[in-house]
Amino acid sequence: MPALVLPHILAIDEYSPEQLDEAGFYIGFPCPHGHVIRNKKHHYCYHCAHKISQNHCGFDWNYLHPDYKCISRSFLDLVEIKGPKECWEWTDDINRQCFPGYRSGKGRRSENMRPQKVMYHIAWGDTGNLYVKRNTRVCNNPNCVNPLHLKTTLNFDMPPKTIQPLEVDLEWWKIKQYHHLVKEGKLDEYRRLQMKCSIKPAVLVPDMHKDTFD
Repeated sequence: MPALVLPHILAIDEYSPEQLDEAGFYIGFPCPHGHVIRNKKHHYCYHCAHKISQNHCGFDWNYLHPDYKCISRSFLDLVEIKGPKECWEWTDDINRQCFPGYRSGKGRRSENMRPQKVMYHIAWGDTGNLYVKRNTRVCNNPNCVNPLHLKTTLNFDMPPKTIQPLEVDLEWWKIKQYHHLVKEGKLDEYRRLQMKCSIKPAVLVPDMHKDTFD
């Protein structure tokens, strides 16, 4: 498949809708991490895609976008969260979850997603309509939703050794801080401080196709 260079646009958050359109992006429904710039073809979140390409996996539930907090809480309650090398079993009999996606806000509130894709969007980032599948180098368990056992065409062949941060419990002071950070435009800066993984340069990735865990 032809290679695709993940574009890096330094001032993309300052682009007008017309400039975004010319660059192949648009303002869309917020991702779980509060970003709104999406790719026109595959609808992945621009900022999440760069986080993934740098091999960063991690989330703090308290800092997820408000449109995702309640539904993510219900989802995570059905996951047996264990160590980074262990399988995280999905405990519900239903293998589909209602979860917001790039088409939300356009007459529909949520998508029917596989639990693997829901977890990927929470822990790695929003991939729009791209494939999310198991990383068979590390896992062959069809019920596993450990984000380190999942990948897209944006990922490195081998995942990071740990999920950082990994916070799933409610902390009211963080909820309050979240709104302050959003108001000050410093949420992403704070998230980067939470992450302990070293930053790696963006890589060439294969062309992207529709998700099997959609």
